[in-house]
Amino acid sequence: MQEIYCQKKLLPHILNLIIMTIRDILRAQNLSLSADFQLTFQ
Repeated sequence: MQEIYCQKKLLPHILNLIIMTIRDILRAQNLSLSADFQLTFQ
């Protein structure tokens, strides 16, 4: 049971890191898509 609890706690954190990374890449490339990502994931 402990492992399942840890995974459920980690998953949102990992997803958040991925979203932040994608956002940084888009911002670095100066794409208009970055605005869409900010609206979608805020």
